[in-house]
Amino acid sequence: MRFLRHEHDEDPESGVALVMVVVVMLVGFVIASLIGASLLFTLKANQTNKSQTEAFVAAESGRDAMLAAVMANGCTKSISDSSTPVYKNVSALFGSDAAHLTDNCLSSSATATIQITSTGVGPGGDQTTVVSQYQRLVTTDQQPGGSLAYFSGTFKLTQSTYKGDVVIRDGNYTCTSQSTITGDLWVPRGGVDISAKCNVNGNIYARDAIRITGSQTVIGTQTDATTGTLACQNCTAFGGPSGPPSGISVDASNSVVWKDVLSSTNIDLKNTTIHGNVSAGGVVTTQNSTSPTPTQNVTPSPSANAFNPSLDDVYAMTNWLDIGFDKSQWGTNVQWKTIAAGNCSYNVSSDLQTPPTGGNTRFGFDYSNCPTNVTITMGGGVVTASAVFLVPASAIMNVNVTGNVSSGSPVPQLFFIHADANPTLAGPNCGPSPTQPVDTYNQSNNLTVAPYLMFYTPCGLGNNLNQNQVMFSGQFYAADNETSPNHWVQPNFTCQPMAWTPLINLGCYIKDAVLNGNNGTIQTTVHPPSLSSQMEQ
Repeated sequence: MRFLRHEHDEDPESGVALVMVVVVMLVGFVIASLIGASLLFTLKANQTNKSQTEAFVAAESGRDAMLAAVMANGCTKSISDSSTPVYKNVSALFGSDAAHLTDNCLSSSATATIQITSTGVGPGGDQTTVVSQYQRLVTTDQQPGGSLAYFSGTFKLTQSTYKGDVVIRDGNYTCTSQSTITGDLWVPRGGVDISAKCNVNGNIYARDAIRITGSQTVIGTQTDATTGTLACQNCTAFGGPSGPPSGISVDASNSVVWKDVLSSTNIDLKNTTIHGNVSAGGVVTTQNSTSPTPTQNVTPSPSANAFNPSLDDVYAMTNWLDIGFDKSQWGTNVQWKTIAAGNCSYNVSSDLQTPPTGGNTRFGFDYSNCPTNVTITMGGGVVTASAVFLVPASAIMNVNVTGNVSSGSPVPQLFFIHADANPTLAGPNCGPSPTQPVDTYNQSNNLTVAPYLMFYTPCGLGNNLNQNQVMFSGQFYAADNETSPNHWVQPNFTCQPMAWTPLINLGCYIKDAVLNGNNGTIQTTVHPPSLSSQMEQ
């Protein structure tokens, strides 16, 4: 029998194709679903992010509005909520620093911290709270800098020469080796103990007792009738049972006091030439003191004119200058150069020898990319303009001079600034661990440095080369670090007035900050608030 082939018999491969089409459609549907879900998730996430971002922006808007209100009225501590943008619960606290935010009003005459809390709300209901701390800096015109010694304990001056006033702000002044201060010595929170040939070609003003036992010690100069006063205000003993007696005690053969001796308690003078009056609130004892023989002039306490300014004023005006890492503090006309992280041991000589461009008149070197160690090297050459070197608080600052550095006129000023770790806290705050070395200044022997140098460091200044006789001129503004093996505070130092508008205006003599060509009041400058820190809650 013969079977005929049907023209429309199904192709067995057509079923496979159909299955494949179904599979492809299913995969496409799954992919489309995933894409759709992803898009929906992204849109929702974007909406959430937008809401959170707008909440943050609103919080900062409330912060800015609060700051403006404080600047308009220093007693304003809160502002009303806002609906555009939405911020609420905005408040401010004031104080001398971040640890003492208890003032009723912002001080108009002293450095202060402003803490602002502000909550912002986004369109989706998200809330962000920011806590911001501002430093409102107040500086004194001709603020005493120079050989300011901001030390927490006894300061020893050893085989050194300081030209400029020396202020031992906290603690006592002790001199046990030949040294010379050409300027006044102020000790507003301690006493003076001199046991060697330690000359002060100026006056000594102290709160507590003054004892001089070093032979051939000279206080004041014969050619300047305004210098040579020994004056203690409270004149109480310091140093425990082994310390000097109350009042002023001078027992130093061949020593000279060229002006007055003033004490609120007893005075005991031996083997000393006194060229002025002796005034005491207690008993005056003299033995072998000549030219002329002192005469007792009993008064309740030293004349107020002996302390001009007062010791309290000196203590206040020498308050630690908190300088952080905010570059905006350093003003305009600064040609900034950012140092790369891999170039933190950088020789700045060639940069300083090329004048600034683009209308700038000063250099700025930003070491913010160097979180641990910074070495600033000057290999010589002619410095064409003033410069600031801004080192972050986390780093160690080393300054090395390896060649003769000259300059034109006017003399450029170089500011080496190791930022304070927390400018909103009073006093020096060192960023590195206390076990790390202090900052250092190293100058190869027999080199000259013509520009004026300012060393600002809350960590203390040392010297790796053990050079006690390094000479430089400018400003020495450093905290103490007695734990460091290379502790060094005894250079041959000549103070020079140094200024960097608008932040720094440092003088060399206390009375310049008071007189300053006016009526004898202390002149101050209130700076705009600077944001020091901010955190979200």
